[in-house]
Amino acid sequence: MTNKSIPVYVIALENSKRVEYLESDLKSRSINYQLITAINGLLLNDAEVETYYNLKCTYARLGYKLSKGLMACALSHQRVYAELQNTEFEWALILEEDARITESFNLGQLELVSNYLSDFPTIVQLFSRSSRLTARKTWTTLPTGDSLFEFAPRLIGSGTSGYLINRKAVNIANQYKKISGPPDWPSWHTQIKFKGIYPWYTFETQLGSMINKPEISKIRIRLRWILILTGLHYLRFRKCYSNISNYIKEEIVPLINHFRWKLGGSKYFTNESSPQLL
Repeated sequence: MTNKSIPVYVIALENSKRVEYLESDLKSRSINYQLITAINGLLLNDAEVETYYNLKCTYARLGYKLSKGLMACALSHQRVYAELQNTEFEWALILEEDARITESFNLGQLELVSNYLSDFPTIVQLFSRSSRLTARKTWTTLPTGDSLFEFAPRLIGSGTSGYLINRKAVNIANQYKKISGPPDWPSWHTQIKFKGIYPWYTFETQLGSMINKPEISKIRIRLRWILILTGLHYLRFRKCYSNISNYIKEEIVPLINHFRWKLGGSKYFTNESSPQLL
């Protein structure tokens, strides 16, 4: 089967060896794809960081300084968005080089899934780490046999290994000249609907990953939570949020949902580590 209505973009570093597994997966399904050269974080200089990133506001949303490897991840996805904006496609599938496709993966079914979605700016994650929360009442079974559901606002990163994105979401992402926030869904994510599909269509191997995340102590994390809930965090970084309503949506609601999940018995769907059920 060849794909026409949903283009497939694969983000990979130049001369990457670990993308070969994903390429083999796609070729075995006769799926056409376009390679997009990823930005190498090791080659980012300070001037480029200053140009493309709002470091203060990124720190406000993360609580730690972003490494250049993580910065390059977000910039690489922006490169795909710029490419997609010059096409006439309404949806695109984006895969990172360490992604693998599962037995459930079916591009034809994804095209059918896109028909059930509104034209609101939307991202459909084909895999998510266990940090993403979902309410059981949002789950619906499609005629394809897949389950489609809504994600709650996120507390921490959930991964960008494989996802569908529509043109309206791409247009919003491209409006932001500077990145503010985590590489997996910076500050513009509050304007996007996040869906998930289950069973997962992809998974991430993190084989040979060059992205190192800092280790943060639990005390530091909990102190940050206190500052967020008391509003002291907002007073310090208020210029990083468009208004108090967005601050509540970005910082406080995810925390409350996290506490609800913990106090409710840390429920999981079908006893798997993800997704987590509110």
